Amino acid sequence: MTEFTWPHGEEVAVSLRFDDGTEQHRTIVAPLLSSYGLNGTFYVTPQGSEEAWRQRAHQWQAVLDAGHEIGNHSFSHPAPAALSGELDSNTYESMTLEQYAADILEAHRRLELAFGSRSWTYCYPCYGTDVGIGAERQSVIPFISRHFSAACIGSEVTRPYNVPGICDLHALMSIHAEFLSGAELIGHVERARQSRRWAIFTFHGIGDGHIPVARDEFEELLRYLSDRRTAVWTAPICAVAEHIQSCRR
Repeated sequence: MTEFTWPHGEEVAVSLRFDDGTEQHRTIVAPLLSSYGLNGTFYVTPQGSEEAWRQRAHQWQAVLDAGHEIGNHSFSHPAPAALSGELDSNTYESMTLEQYAADILEAHRRLELAFGSRSWTYCYPCYGTDVGIGAERQSVIPFISRHFSAACIGSEVTRPYNVPGICDLHALMSIHAEFLSGAELIGHVERARQSRRWAIFTFHGIGDGHIPVARDEFEELLRYLSDRRTAVWTAPICAVAEHIQSCRR
C-alpha cells in the first residue's frame, strides 16, 4: 500500500452512524444533517410484512436521494440475552451461524428489492459479533465479510479510531455517542485528527428516544464538521470504506 491520504488532503475522516432506522432518523435527523451539508449512514431493520416494509422503504427513499447511506442492520435485530434476561430464539446465545446468516440475507433481499443493487455496509445489532455459547460459539464476521463492503462494531478502548492502512473493514470500531456533550464529541474528532484516522460515531436517539444525545450537543458537532470541511472529511461509511479499499489495491 502506498502512503495513505484522505481524498482531498483532509486530516481525518468522520462518519455519522444512526442505528435502528427510526422514524426520528428519517423525519428529523436526515433533514438536519442535510441542512448542514453533511451526509450520514442510517442502519435499517426491514422488519414486518412485505407490504409494511414497502411502505416504509418508500419513505426512506427520500433519505437515500438526499445523499445519505442506508445500510443493513439485520432483519430481526438479535440481541444479547442479558438485555432481556431470557434465552429466546432471537438472542445471540441461542442462534446458530446458519440462522444468523438467514436473518441477514432476508434483510439484504428486502433492502435490494427496495433500493436496488449497490455496495452495502452492515452494522452488528447491539455490537454483537458472535453466536452460540462456549465451545459452540462462532464469529459471524467471516460471513459478513463475504457479503458487505464494510461493517461496524462498537469499542471499549479509549481511542476507538480506525487506522486506515490496517483496520479490519468488517470490524470497524465506533464511538458510543450517547449522553456525550458537544465538546466531548468534538474532542473525539480532534484526537482522531492528530493521527489522521477515521472516527465513526454511533448515535441512537437525538434529543430523546433510546440512549440519546441532546440535540443542541449534536448540533454543536454538526457545526464543527460543517465549518472544517477542508480538514475534516465527513462522509458515509460506504464512501470512506471504498476510499480505503482503493488505496489498498
